[in-house]
Amino acid sequence: MPSTTICCWLDDAIGDVEHLVATAGAGAGRRVGVVVSRVERMNGGTSLRDALLRPGSTPFVALIDALAADLGLAGDPRVARIGRATLLLYVYVRIQDDLVDEEALVDRASVFAMEAALAAHLALLAEAGLPQTAWAARSRVMARFAAVAADEVDARAAGAGLSPERAGEKFLAMAVPLVALASAAGRDALHDDLATWVVHVGTALQMINDVLNAAEDHAAGRPTAVLAWARADLAAAAAAPNRVRAALVGHPAVDRALDVAADAAARAWALAERHELPRLAGIAAGVAAQVGRTRERLLGLMMGVQA
Repeated sequence: MPSTTICCWLDDAIGDVEHLVATAGAGAGRRVGVVVSRVERMNGGTSLRDALLRPGSTPFVALIDALAADLGLAGDPRVARIGRATLLLYVYVRIQDDLVDEEALVDRASVFAMEAALAAHLALLAEAGLPQTAWAARSRVMARFAAVAADEVDARAAGAGLSPERAGEKFLAMAVPLVALASAAGRDALHDDLATWVVHVGTALQMINDVLNAAEDHAAGRPTAVLAWARADLAAAAAAPNRVRAALVGHPAVDRALDVAADAAARAWALAERHELPRLAGIAAGVAAQVGRTRERLLGLMMGVQA
């Protein structure tokens, strides 16, 4: 989801990641590079910048620019540092996810690459000169993120998935730059509602992902709400992706998932409107538009075309 403003910090943020790969040490740097290379190819990306700005990508770049403008921080040098720190946080979370979910692609020593990314993230965030309240809010947000991530691992081991509402909490790392911007603007009272906004948007995005990735999740045995709701009709489906997609086109499970997604996007929009954050509300409206296109995209995947 591209930002409606011109991001002036993203190229510097990408430079920070490249610098980390070059300076973290041979072992850690190589492992960071492996994960960054995978991120570059996400959503059909051709480079790190392209992958981050493509439709369907985690929209933290757009979010930072939108909230900074809403809070009157456009042009404030702290915004660039917060943005640059966020890309390093994103790399940190991607390494963490790969360690849990992609054992064939990363090794245990990648924990040290993860630590290098976290250290670089914290150093840049510190350069923004944020008050203590921002650091406390960051800690609360990431503690919630860690809790839901660990609970998801246990749920999968038990053959279940997270509820849609809790699945939205997996996106909580996106709230870190938002609470930082709120503190920079002297609006600490927004911290909790910004985290709630991210959970609502995360719920909508997760439901979209669960619909569009259902065939891959079914083949890999990854439990999701959509697969649970369609279990009876998918029990006899072969692992062939299009048989799963065909079973889901028009299925009530997809309707249920997209109803949850639409409601979550609407809640995010209403919350942003209540706090008079119009650009943040615009991001929520964009997510709602993605919900509306999901059935068409699922049909496009089944037919071998991009919708």
